[in-house]
Amino acid sequence: MDQQKSYIYRQSKDRAAKRQRTEPVGVDMSFELRKRAYRAAWAQQEDQFDSLVKALHDPVLQDITQDICNTVENATLPAALIVTGSSGASNDVLFEQLRATVLAENTASCFVSLTASDAPNLKTLLKNLIRKATNETTGFDDEGDAQPEVASQRRLLNYDLQILHDWIKSRPQNSVIISFQDSEAFDAGILTDTLALLKSWLDRISFKLVFGIATSLDLFQDRLPKTALRNESVTAEKSTVRLGPTLVADFMQRQHDHMQSVHDFKQALKYAYMSHFYADPLSVFLCEGLSREEISPEHFEVVRHVPSFRKHIEALLKANDVATARDLLDSDDALLAAINAQIIAGRRQTVWTMGACSVIKAIRSAIPNREAVPFSALYTRTLSGTLQSSALMRETLLYARKADSTALIDLLTKVADTLIVMPPSSIDVSPDDFSDLQEELEALLDSHSGPLPLQSGSADGSSSQPNSTRVATSKKKQPAQSEAQVKYNSILSRFHDLLADYFTKALCPLSAVFLSEVLFYDLKSPHRDVFTPKPRVAVERALSAPHDYLGCQCCSTKEGGLSSTQPATAILYQLYLESGALINAFDLWSAFRAMIGEREKDERSAMALFFQSLAELKYLGMEHVALTDDNVSEGVVGSGVDDFEQHGAFVLVEPFGRLVDVVICAGIRTTDNLWPESACCSKGDRERLRCTMTVTSSS
Repeated sequence: MDQQKSYIYRQSKDRAAKRQRTEPVGVDMSFELRKRAYRAAWAQQEDQFDSLVKALHDPVLQDITQDICNTVENATLPAALIVTGSSGASNDVLFEQLRATVLAENTASCFVSLTASDAPNLKTLLKNLIRKATNETTGFDDEGDAQPEVASQRRLLNYDLQILHDWIKSRPQNSVIISFQDSEAFDAGILTDTLALLKSWLDRISFKLVFGIATSLDLFQDRLPKTALRNESVTAEKSTVRLGPTLVADFMQRQHDHMQSVHDFKQALKYAYMSHFYADPLSVFLCEGLSREEISPEHFEVVRHVPSFRKHIEALLKANDVATARDLLDSDDALLAAINAQIIAGRRQTVWTMGACSVIKAIRSAIPNREAVPFSALYTRTLSGTLQSSALMRETLLYARKADSTALIDLLTKVADTLIVMPPSSIDVSPDDFSDLQEELEALLDSHSGPLPLQSGSADGSSSQPNSTRVATSKKKQPAQSEAQVKYNSILSRFHDLLADYFTKALCPLSAVFLSEVLFYDLKSPHRDVFTPKPRVAVERALSAPHDYLGCQCCSTKEGGLSSTQPATAILYQLYLESGALINAFDLWSAFRAMIGEREKDERSAMALFFQSLAELKYLGMEHVALTDDNVSEGVVGSGVDDFEQHGAFVLVEPFGRLVDVVICAGIRTTDNLWPESACCSKGDRERLRCTMTVTSSS
């Protein structure tokens, strides 16, 4: 069967002894519900993601659109250069938004996007330009094929710009905007000829150009002649499921190491949503309008075994609420009601947590001589439970305790604005508390006639200076604080206490959220395997223990080690691992021949397997074949191994020892016409290089 090109499956006439169960049972019954919930959740998240990207692009798009649409007609080709970076996927989104914006601002324009694949030569570029501009398929592929003209009876070649000119005259379009999205991928000669041709048609067709540049303006301009650069114009919180701290940290680390594009980040986020809804049966509880009949009893049993449920039951028992704990353990209806209520409460708690992170970020940005902390770092540290007792929090609260009156007004405004948009929650922190402090502080500043801003100080009249300074000036009498200073210290102290209480209640770690397994997705292993794969480990393990992957009966009883029934490549790889740093090819062949001698009696077949396995290992990068003066001692094979001479391995090297090719020659040594053409060396060189192959370990 292994040698057949195809195999026809013939169904057995015997009826199965037992009918197969085709309907899903248990937790599999909720797959369609989870699929529906995933689509709804991802559609909402994708809209937020796209709107965010659009908001980031809008200012740039408006500037580019105004520059393109308001260009004054003159004798030069108007061009806009956009430095987009190396991300091709995000550039697709940017140019698509640019096209929509330009057409919305100027309906009389025609927008054409060209890529390097559209321009292998000048004629093909013009064909694609005309076809995309007219939005018609010509149906002519050959260069000599003619295409009927729009406005006259003459037949024109399908790359003649006269077709585009006649098409524009018959329609309201008055200009053609051409975008070269990956301009650096275009051939410089083709691009130069295109610019010259478009320049010659500028008096009849209004062309405007947009170039996307991945590197820099200088490198792009170096590829074009100076004549093409003259007079150039250059213009350049609602979520169904959230990511856990481990996965977010992995996202940020991968972004830092590899500079992923927005499109790649979006795909990784989408994969996280798919993994959560498709692989986790508990995600069915995120469906809107879920009824009791749609959930199987197995779902409730799974909920009762998750760690957050056990912690919740322990908390109820510590509070002597035994009746509620008993209902959750025995009644599925009571558990479903508790799940629905806790999912709503958990989402609100998460929003409060993110709001507190925003407040911390705002306070940290106001601290002088301190580097700003990214929101993602605050988010991951909060959910992991390490932020509350960190030095960062102590420094933040200390700054709030020592802030002057100007900084305090800004902090009160930011905290109040953040709390106003927070959803109702069990956290008894009101924005009115901070608003009242702000009004009291503003009234104090209005009535204060002394110098501003007011500085922090101790209410008992002591100074806030370091201890060493206090000892040096302890005998000096401190001046009494003014009434305004005392009131300001009182306001500052109350603000500090309110802020500390707010952070204590709002910064909730992931371990304290009931049903966090449903609300958060925090598994790193699927993402690490998909987006940062490490195939070498898997390949090495497969070669070292092939029976774990093949599942064959001949190797299943072996407790590791070599076996003649294993694949030839696996045998050679294990022999390679058992050898030293330098391996002589003949010694390796002898060990290989002795190992597979039981199943391959023919020595020629065994040698073919040896060379095939060696080539496969070299292709995988497991072995490095080289010839240098330092690590190779030539070993000419004696007359006792005729087959090895007839199937010699010749290594062709350059003068400095760099490997060029490994040629496996299956001919007779004395017959020159059987040598392969790739062995480009003289007969004397062949004799000298014959059988001089050494395999060095890649460790």
